[in-house]
Amino acid sequence: MKNVLILAVALLIFQKWDKIEQYFNPLLDYASLRPGKVILYATEWCGYYQKSRELLREYNIPFYKYDF
Repeated sequence: MKNVLILAVALLIFQKWDKIEQYFNPLLDYASLRPGKVILYATEWCGYYQKSRELLREYNIPFYKYDF
């Protein structure tokens, strides 16, 4: 009986995982938090981030850096 209960709870968690995950990782509207329309998800070691940042600065495009 105990194994059936554990299996039922595990199945329920599996089926509702997307809703459960929203409590732990809520989606935020980062555009409303910062003035720039562009959000640049970044890590300092990433070459793509560095090139993107240079390009945005070259063309004076405001951006918000979201660092991982």
